[in-house]
Amino acid sequence: AYASIAQYLGFGSLGSGKVMGLAPYGKEDENIKPFVLDNGMVNSKLFYRTEDGANFIPYDYLPEKWDYRVWDNNTQKIANLTYRLQKDFEKWMTDFILRCESKNIVLTGGCALNCVANTTAKNLVNPLLCISISFIVDYLRLTNINFQ
Repeated sequence: AYASIAQYLGFGSLGSGKVMGLAPYGKEDENIKPFVLDNGMVNSKLFYRTEDGANFIPYDYLPEKWDYRVWDNNTQKIANLTYRLQKDFEKWMTDFILRCESKNIVLTGGCALNCVANTTAKNLVNPLLCISISFIVDYLRLTNINFQ
């Protein structure tokens, strides 16, 4: 989802970090459609499949054009879109971790790079469940792999 939103916003498919960086400037907006439905599934009405993944399907509320250099109503709508994506991802990831039976969770790719979602999940997970969120760096450190 992050790559398709990044592409839609003009950041390119590798601009997911920019989407994450814009999210704190957004706010709750009832006009922004949820990325994750109440049943935990991705809202497939917002994306269409391509050979390379998925593309975002914009809707009427979102501006056709916006300029990140000018903070106006259009830019705020875009920030609200990224805010919603971030909040939905945080909830989805936390719910997923809580459903896992394993005590060890390894995050990779974009999930591992989303520090806000990782922190949110870590803080929300009940320590009594004995679930630890581990990063690959911890694994490498614990197995004494030496980088030289």
